[in-house]
Amino acid sequence: MRFLLFIFFFVGSFVATNAQGELTGSDLEAFKEETRIKLNNFTRYIKKISNKELDTGEDKSLRNGFIERAVGLFMRDSKIEVSSTGGSVNAYPIRTYLQRLRDIKYDQVELDFLSTSSGYAYIADLVESEDENGELIYTTTGTIVQCFKGITDGEVQYKDCTTKSIEVVLKKMITPDGVAWVVFLGDINVEETVPN
Repeated sequence: MRFLLFIFFFVGSFVATNAQGELTGSDLEAFKEETRIKLNNFTRYIKKISNKELDTGEDKSLRNGFIERAVGLFMRDSKIEVSSTGGSVNAYPIRTYLQRLRDIKYDQVELDFLSTSSGYAYIADLVESEDENGELIYTTTGTIVQCFKGITDGEVQYKDCTTKSIEVVLKKMITPDGVAWVVFLGDINVEETVPN
């Protein structure tokens, strides 16, 4: 597992080439694309996590593996909001949300994401900012539209489409190769939930 996290960390990073570690316009565009890839991976992971057909009897290890992959995309302490067409919104830590999705009461869950020409997510431009320690970071927001169906005994029991905004942070990390910029996903907030 430690080996997989090591590989994942370096696939999602870029070693800065200048002395200050500042990024050029082309670097920022490359990170915008990396953000899109991470968001698309997240949407694929949660589709797998919700697919009960991947279980072997009571063994949920395959779906648990997708939970670990998904959690690895996020900054520590990130939360995700969930909603219903009734208007209620609740926030959960990422891992808790994914475990609840895995164990949801429906016999079957269908999750679809509305796609654009570049994938499942729209990404805004990266904006220069500072973290809580005054360190240079870049932030952006990704937007996804998730359509959910909960099915029991072959009948759709609940369905909705929810637009969610996802905070994204690009920050410097110290690696064995020097300073690297790494993309992390942050909190996911509900923008709108409508019946499907």
